[in-house]
Amino acid sequence: MKKSLLTKSVITAGIFGLSIAASTANASFGDCKFYAGAGLDYSKHSLDKSEAYDSNVKIKNKGLGLLIPIVGLKFHDNFAVEAGYSFNKKISFKQVGDPNVSYKVSNAYLDVVGLMPTVDKLDLLGGLGVGRLMVRKGENTPSNWKVKNKFGWRVKLGAQYNFTSNVAVRALATYQSVKNKVQEENGSTEKFVKNMKSIGLSAIYSF
Repeated sequence: MKKSLLTKSVITAGIFGLSIAASTANASFGDCKFYAGAGLDYSKHSLDKSEAYDSNVKIKNKGLGLLIPIVGLKFHDNFAVEAGYSFNKKISFKQVGDPNVSYKVSNAYLDVVGLMPTVDKLDLLGGLGVGRLMVRKGENTPSNWKVKNKFGWRVKLGAQYNFTSNVAVRALATYQSVKNKVQEENGSTEKFVKNMKSIGLSAIYSF
């Protein structure tokens, strides 16, 4: 609960900070723009290969989620700083005769983004930054297990189509290193998620 509140507080502070930065920047530099958006992303969370899972266990490690909010500050025609948050995903393990075990998954990130104009209204887009995949205990996970999440590097590539100077739609493919761990009830620590790969579609509005 404390981690969830901390995460939401950091995101809120980030959005507030970007808003202030955008207002200040616009007062000093006419070319700076604040933008916000939302979308959907489909992610696969690759489990660490060093872990052996029973062949009878059905693993669900991919699914559709919400990508909201997306907030950014475009400080140059070709560069921006962007933050985002995705959620409503889970990793689950199911074995015949046993209850379903699941983990809740969300992700927060901060990227430096570059845009390269190509044909009319179409930009190629790339980004490099850091993200934190937050895996939390869900259904039927042992109460004394602890998930140790950490920050990892990330890269994204895609394209953005600008309908107007204010409205755009973008499609992106993203890779993010995760390498988190689970501390089990006997005190041993096991590797869990190795990385996350995702594709997403979102709408962006520039103010």
